[in-house]
Amino acid sequence: MGILIVGANGATGVNLVKQILKNGRQVKVIVRPSSKIPNTWNKNNQVSVIRRNINEISLEELILQNREVLDLKVKKGQKLTIIKESN
Repeated sequence: MGILIVGANGATGVNLVKQILKNGRQVKVIVRPSSKIPNTWNKNNQVSVIRRNINEISLEELILQNREVLDLKVKKGQKLTIIKESN
């Protein structure tokens, strides 16, 4: 199972990704389209970079596109229901 990091191009995120990779884990990062990322991420098949504004990604899309990272066990044909609380 991999790890998903939102806003990974900041100082803390870059160091976190470095530590995750050092431990041999896969990492998926979400960064703004205009963000600069370390060149090593582009060359590393353990890093998947998603260039999107997090405000443009719905919770449903985030979960469904990252099932392997979130370790959701949804079998083909099963329905995943997401319930969001409203304030």
